Amino acid sequence: MYTRALLLKYPYEDDASPFVSAHKRQMRVFPSGHRVALADDAVQYHAYGGWPFILDLRKNKGLQYQIMRSYLSDTTPNALQKLWWPIRMLLGGLRDDFILLTHFFGKYCKPSDIFLAVIYPFFTRPIEILGAVQAYAGKDAVEGSAYR
Repeated sequence: MYTRALLLKYPYEDDASPFVSAHKRQMRVFPSGHRVALADDAVQYHAYGGWPFILDLRKNKGLQYQIMRSYLSDTTPNALQKLWWPIRMLLGGLRDDFILLTHFFGKYCKPSDIFLAVIYPFFTRPIEILGAVQAYAGKDAVEGSAYR
C-alpha cells in the first residue's frame, strides 16, 4: 500500500493505460528506497467482476509488459524478440503464479480450491498475449477496455 504523501510525491504519469503509468511510477518509487507493503486485512473492490474483469485485466497486463519492454529497451524489437517476449511473459507469469500459490494458498484458500488454483493460470495467462499483440500494433491502450 502506498501512503498519500508518497502518491503525491510520485504521481501517475499521463499514459493511456493505467497499467503502464503505474509501472513507470513504481520505477521511480522503488529506487528512492520506498517499499510496498501488503495489508492482509485490506479489501479491494473493482467496478465489475467475473470473467469480463479477468479477461480485461489480463489483456491490459500483456499490453503493459510489452510497452514497458519497449520503453526500457534501446532498440526496436526484431522478429525473434517479438516472438520470444510474449513466451517469456507467459512463462514468467506462470512462475509468479506458482510462487504465489505456494506461499499464500494455505492462508487464503480452502483445500477444495486447489484444483481451480492450479489450472486458473493456464487459462488466464495466455490472454495476456492478446494485449501484447495490441502493443506491437502500436496501440497504447487495450481496445474496448473498461480501464480508463
